[in-house]
Amino acid sequence: MKNKNIKFNTEMVILISIISLFFTIVGVAMSYLTIRSSENIAIKSGAFHKPNAILLLGNELLSPDSPQDLVFGISSQPNSIFIGRLPLVLKNSGEKTLKHISITIRYPNIVNIAVPDELSRHKVQGPYFKDFKRKVDRIGNFDYSSIYLEDIDPGRSIFVGDIFSLQNTKVNDSITIEKQNFSISYELYFSIDLLISVGGEDIQTRDYRINLFGFDAKNMDDVKSEMKRYLSKTSSEIRRKSNILQYLSLWLTEKKRKVVMVYPAFTQIKVPDSRDAYIFFPTANPSDDSILIGSYKLFRFSKVFSY
Repeated sequence: MKNKNIKFNTEMVILISIISLFFTIVGVAMSYLTIRSSENIAIKSGAFHKPNAILLLGNELLSPDSPQDLVFGISSQPNSIFIGRLPLVLKNSGEKTLKHISITIRYPNIVNIAVPDELSRHKVQGPYFKDFKRKVDRIGNFDYSSIYLEDIDPGRSIFVGDIFSLQNTKVNDSITIEKQNFSISYELYFSIDLLISVGGEDIQTRDYRINLFGFDAKNMDDVKSEMKRYLSKTSSEIRRKSNILQYLSLWLTEKKRKVVMVYPAFTQIKVPDSRDAYIFFPTANPSDDSILIGSYKLFRFSKVFSY
């Protein structure tokens, strides 16, 4: 009799455990279905939709992780100022409208290339913005050009052509040593480092870096030739300063880089009350500019530049 009671109690415990397990599984399943249903409702209502701002330079997608080379060609003239236009395109690749957009370009003020607000009101920007504000501030060693844009719907893009003063970043000069009666000629290239910050509602602010070059050129072929010369000279200089193991390491690990080259189309405006002083503004249509994208690897023994 005692054994029967023990067997009965064991069977009851097992039965109760099975029933408890069944209801636990049902509860978990119901919770899962409830969560899935809530997620589906949220997805259909657009609660999970977010905007996503991507920035392009011409047709080249910019990455916050690596700086982008940008080269302008200008046919310099005495007593003239050339105003360039950054070929920036902001696109909303998300599923929700991008709102309260701000784009800030940081220029080093030592080169004095930021264009004042009053000059930026020239028609060069007018056709591309229905509602925008631009403000330039000087803080410390930098000039900040801040642009505030209208909303951008999903899948749409807008041209952001902030303007700046173009300068030649190649120096050809010579040093004369009078006592020795001879001179030393030198050629120097440098770039101007720009920082572009993009922010807005529901997106994280991202920073993009641009290495800006300006070369004296009459056409796009001159721009390409000057860029090849710069890259070849830079590659030779690195090779000269590196030992075999250092250069081999650079050769093996280097990734291909892109360079955006621009030869702008200008509208010439004579400066009032002057004989031969002109300001060259970009034309009203950005598609008038010639833009070419090339690629290069510095640490190669053969061809370093292609497009």
